[in-house]
Amino acid sequence: MHIIGHYAVRKRLRELAGRAECPQSFLFVGPESIGKRLLALEFAWSLLGRSGEFSGRTEEDLVHPDIMVLQPERVTEKGKTREKNIPVEIIRDAMNFLSRYPLVGQKRVLIIDDAHRLSRGAQNALLKTLEEPNSTSILILVTHDPSALLDTVHSRLQRTHFAFVAEQEMQAAFQLPSEQSFLYELGRPGVVVLAEREPEEFATMLAVLTRLFQVGALTLGDRMRLAEDLAKDSFSALRMFEWWVPSLRQRALEAEKPEGTRDIYAVLEHLIETEKILRSTQANARLQLEKLFLNIV
Repeated sequence: MHIIGHYAVRKRLRELAGRAECPQSFLFVGPESIGKRLLALEFAWSLLGRSGEFSGRTEEDLVHPDIMVLQPERVTEKGKTREKNIPVEIIRDAMNFLSRYPLVGQKRVLIIDDAHRLSRGAQNALLKTLEEPNSTSILILVTHDPSALLDTVHSRLQRTHFAFVAEQEMQAAFQLPSEQSFLYELGRPGVVVLAEREPEEFATMLAVLTRLFQVGALTLGDRMRLAEDLAKDSFSALRMFEWWVPSLRQRALEAEKPEGTRDIYAVLEHLIETEKILRSTQANARLQLEKLFLNIV
């Protein structure tokens, strides 16, 4: 397993793992597809005193009896895919895991990936462990949307921020064909890994993403069809929105006239509101996306 970039943060985490007294609750924050989950696993193995065994393994090989990884369940109903919130029952079981002493390691680690999908009840169920953790327990929440977490949870976590990977580091790590070289600029290693491992899935996503980037030039009918396609898989739609936002911000900065900047920031405002609705409610995804695209000029 090879992690790209984040050298300063990884060094600090290794130092923390080597201390006799290490914080026990962490919040890993940063953009999607930059490696936060993998970094959490590397940190977990360091905490278990087995950092030397991490490199070279696949994620499937990183299963360990003292490490539990939770993530939202993805479900497909009536041809549409969405992510479910992590319910309180799952967290209660995880807290039982975390309350027991390690089987073979020095610590017992719970990683909650996409922690913004924790239900309110599930977040409240974390509080007792956050306030009175077992001496050997470590909790790591991983998210690109920390605003979805309760203030009472935030206040009990040590925040660690991860940034985009530099373009030079992306180029050093991957050898992409010329038609995909633009992926270096995204600073998201996970996107390149997806392109390499699942070329058909990535090609489909790229076709939709291209339409998304050009939505202002699409006809009304094409905008409606784009909304329909994205609504079939709200999880993928939200991920593509994450890729779209930096491009919009860059366009706003490069706009020659103030009106152009205002128009783009108006789109960003609509986009962020649509993201919140899709993430936190059962609203009709297609209708919300149609409203978003119709507001783009």
